[in-house]
Amino acid sequence: MVKLGPDGGLTVALPGLTLEAVSRFSWEGGSYNTFGRDPDCRPQPEWRVTANGTQGVVGTARDYRVNRTVRWNGHRVDISDELTNLTANDIGLRFDHRLRAQPAEMATIYLNGDPDPAKSQATGYENSSVFVEGLQSGCALLAQDDVSRVQGVAYYELGAGIRSDSFCLPAGGSYTLRWSLYPVGRPDYYDFINLARRDLGVNSTVPGGFDFSLLQAGSLDDAALKKQIDQRGLRYLSSGVWMESGAAVPCYHGPHMLEATNLRQRLRAACDKLRRVAPETKSLIYIHCYINTDPKGPELFADSRVLDKDGKHYENTGYTQSIGIPFLYYYPALDNRYFGAMKDVVDMCLDREAIGADGIYWDEVEMMSAGRSYDRWDGHSAELDAQHRIVKKYGHTMLLSLEAKKALTEYVQAKGGELIGNSVAQTETMMRLGFPRFVETASIWYPARTHLYTPIALGDHLTVKTFDDLLADIRLKLMWGSLYYYYSRPAQPHPTITQRMFPFTPIELHRGWLLGRERLLTAVPGTFTLGDDAPVSVHWYGADGKEMDRVVEERVEQGRRLVRLPLGEREMAVIVRR
Repeated sequence: MVKLGPDGGLTVALPGLTLEAVSRFSWEGGSYNTFGRDPDCRPQPEWRVTANGTQGVVGTARDYRVNRTVRWNGHRVDISDELTNLTANDIGLRFDHRLRAQPAEMATIYLNGDPDPAKSQATGYENSSVFVEGLQSGCALLAQDDVSRVQGVAYYELGAGIRSDSFCLPAGGSYTLRWSLYPVGRPDYYDFINLARRDLGVNSTVPGGFDFSLLQAGSLDDAALKKQIDQRGLRYLSSGVWMESGAAVPCYHGPHMLEATNLRQRLRAACDKLRRVAPETKSLIYIHCYINTDPKGPELFADSRVLDKDGKHYENTGYTQSIGIPFLYYYPALDNRYFGAMKDVVDMCLDREAIGADGIYWDEVEMMSAGRSYDRWDGHSAELDAQHRIVKKYGHTMLLSLEAKKALTEYVQAKGGELIGNSVAQTETMMRLGFPRFVETASIWYPARTHLYTPIALGDHLTVKTFDDLLADIRLKLMWGSLYYYYSRPAQPHPTITQRMFPFTPIELHRGWLLGRERLLTAVPGTFTLGDDAPVSVHWYGADGKEMDRVVEERVEQGRRLVRLPLGEREMAVIVRR
């Protein structure tokens, strides 16, 4: 099915779909050296490709060497490309892995999970894959290593690929690109996703529901608070951004939160109340590891500032103007002062003598409006000119902060704190930490960003204004194969499917339905099974979101209990293992 050629390229032969996996590596002052055939490239005269055993090749150029190893691992093929700089200078080295196919054999291209045919490229998204869907089969290319995921540009051009336009290697240095091919026997993107999720080890349990009502809980009577938690199926109540309307300081972010005396007192009271009224529901406190609104910040954290290419401290002027306080950006690193200050913020949130919350809600873990900082180099990122030479080196903020974010996560967990994050894992390093994370969904396709981590979509705050809007949003998220967390909280006249959505340990994602170890959720009709003959309970929700009393057809065949659900328009259902 997948063969390695003597030129280093790979051929994927599937029913109705033949693909060539071609890799390109730039050379300074010229074009690209290649593994595989690419008529658009002009290899360097010194470029030579030689066999390295039966599962690899070595490509040698004037300035660098590429040692390719290919391993066949059941349903996938893993490729490692070790790049080594043979010179005493830092070099620019664009790379590009592409699946080429005949246009007539391709039906749909998914970039980062998005099948929109109007999109030709995308970057910065957490689902580090491209999927070529043929008429009878399909194949995905998945970037695995941290740098490829962060720098990667997913694109469509005579097939699909993932490239970096900003990669470079330090003098004498090495780095290994790791990527995989996933051929599947059906033209189904979700077949690839389900295989990859198992391989990546990301099918961890999502314990329960979430909303941003912690502060509001302090003003509810006990019965109303219990009802709200039960109706929405909440396990977590989080605070939002630390806003104080009408106060001298309207907003607090980062270490500036340590000075927000009034808000700290209100949050402590809310945590105490929640612990008394609903001890099984956990309180979370908002943090953001990049924004700091403290006017003293530039002096206190001079070694941690995000700097633009002119050496100026990066400020999000849109937030500054709309909120009325400077939004300046910093990043934590193990060797800078900001990392220690963020640990102080965590202590304030979790320690019983301070706020005493059960955990942390970490906003925009891997999102920042400034993707580059020119205060230091991360060792692999640079602006490159048309001849692939380094123009200016910089640090990608997600790479500069990576080890500190890992350490901060472990610090929270060591203190016994729960953790929920906004933006799913963009790097392999953060993926391995495994705590639940969601994505915001201002664009319809954004739930696909979660498909290679915890499949949770936050409600759309732009469109959800009424309970009917909420129900439509929940159905939409299920159609994208994702669970639902509340953002907007319109008046809810009765419980709906979110009450029985959790806990959920993913087994398979599909368009319109999700199979978990504990339950199955669906917004589409069909006959479903949890995979065995264990008894189940079925909860059927009408177009108004209210549970209906419906008799369902069940039968057991070959050791599996099959449940027929002929759902009507706008209906949803949950099958729960008893």
